[in-house]
Amino acid sequence: MTNLYRSTIIATEHQVFEKGIRDFALDKDHHIENTLQALLTELTPEIPVLGEETFSERTILPAQFWIIGPIDGTVNFSRQLPLFGVTIALIWAHQAILAQKSRKK
Repeated sequence: MTNLYRSTIIATEHQVFEKGIRDFALDKDHHIENTLQALLTELTPEIPVLGEETFSERTILPAQFWIIGPIDGTVNFSRQLPLFGVTIALIWAHQAILAQKSRKK
């Protein structure tokens, strides 16, 4: 990520992790993902938990799992704009059977 892109798009005091060209995560993404992974693992230990920030394209997806998108709208979050949210879904038999997206109001 170029410094120009980073300075014009990302306005944050959070630590920034580069994921690819024009793609990044914040330390807050990792914190939310880790917190939700721990909670879901405690509540449903038999169901694996996958997260956007720790997911690998080489991961073989099980038939059932939780998936977490810690901050949808990271650029907005970094600029303190209220257009972001957290997404959690439960996949069962390769189908989404439960999904929740919270957003700041």
